Amino acid sequence: MFSYSRIEVTDIVPDIHVKRAALDHLLSHPLVKRKQDEQPKIILYGISLGGAVALDLASRNAESILALIIENTFKSIPRMISEIFPSQSSARVIRFVCREKWDNETAIAGLPPDLPLLMLSGLQDEVIPASHMKGLWTIFQQKSPTQAVWQEFPLGKHNNLCENIEYAQSIFAFLTKYVPNVVEEES
Repeated sequence: MFSYSRIEVTDIVPDIHVKRAALDHLLSHPLVKRKQDEQPKIILYGISLGGAVALDLASRNAESILALIIENTFKSIPRMISEIFPSQSSARVIRFVCREKWDNETAIAGLPPDLPLLMLSGLQDEVIPASHMKGLWTIFQQKSPTQAVWQEFPLGKHNNLCENIEYAQSIFAFLTKYVPNVVEEES
């Protein structure tokens, strides 16, 4: 399990290159490395910014990913800036100096339509507007996906989706339907 570094906890600035290198290392590990005709063994799961990391990794390594689960993730950092700072002049300045882009719209458009994808959205998210997740879902739906599930939580906020009984049920149902061999091995 990888966790996106938290800036307020560490002096190390989070870097996607570190996550990409970690995934490359994981993919080469004997327990995860797969044979020619073997199914991938990695399920990516990300919340908020972690969802952006998971989308980036999945879009670059789709053939190595068994499934993807994202929760309360945004379309891009520049779009979030525009929503947080209603003043166009403030938003323009902040977008100009912002180095992180996290273009999740492009990342999700780059996913193969047969990749199992679960999107979990809290409709009362006070950090990332639910419209961002819905927008990402709409983009993926244009690919006519065969294994995608949208699950919304009407009272769900940014950090409390896991408190809903339907949360664990949604994840289990998704994994059981689209990644059954993983659920069977763990049972």
